[in-house]
Amino acid sequence: VFDPQGFAAYRAAMIVFAASSLLFVFGLSRRFLPEKWSLFAVLVTATAPFFLHETYFTWPKLEMAAFILLAGYLVLEARFFSGGLAAGLSYLCHPAALLSLPALIGIIPLVPNLRVADAGFLKRVYRCALAAALVSAGLAIGVVFWKVVNVRASSQASFVSYAITSGNLTPTPAHWVSYRAISLL
Repeated sequence: VFDPQGFAAYRAAMIVFAASSLLFVFGLSRRFLPEKWSLFAVLVTATAPFFLHETYFTWPKLEMAAFILLAGYLVLEARFFSGGLAAGLSYLCHPAALLSLPALIGIIPLVPNLRVADAGFLKRVYRCALAAALVSAGLAIGVVFWKVVNVRASSQASFVSYAITSGNLTPTPAHWVSYRAISLL
């Protein structure tokens, strides 16, 4: 059944890893929804074309997404550094995890421990900034680890250049927004 090079075993392992990301979908949705609706969220996710494609295409994007969901859960639980470490593990799966950092930082003000009514505005801002720094520091550990381990063996320059490109157009802010809007549509 398995080829001598081990690629079939790799594909089978990646499919199992991708399917296990549904556990993270259930766990995070369970934080906000009743159990029946969380199961529905898992069913919707499991039948989404992107999920099916990424499960069998064997890129580790779903593992990345699972660790980002875990990071989001940890941030909501006020475990900011642990959330950053989970995001760092996500980065080790796929560099697109960096695109989730603004969302992770954006949910920090929703954390109940930081919304203390008796705390002044500046104190809440300070707490949120400290939490954002902890999340970023945890993520930075994954990024630095990747850079140290891979030294020159692997470059992600093409991924970074793709994020700032505006297709074949002159790279201006207006062209970039237009190119991203077309890509999103």
